Amino acid sequence: MTTVTRDSDQENSTCANPSCNCPVQPGQEYCCDSCENQQDGDVCSCGHTECQRE
Repeated sequence: MTTVTRDSDQENSTCANPSCNCPVQPGQEYCCDSCENQQDGDVCSCGHTECQRE
């Protein structure tokens, strides 16, 4: 099993979901399960304050 980490930009990492702006915890790729499982990439539906779009 291969684990992908982004050590060089760990402090400023954002969610791997292209439509999400939320920060992620060290060692994580997504801010939450919603973003990891999202099928529609046009609009983020995580609901976090950091990512609210009007």
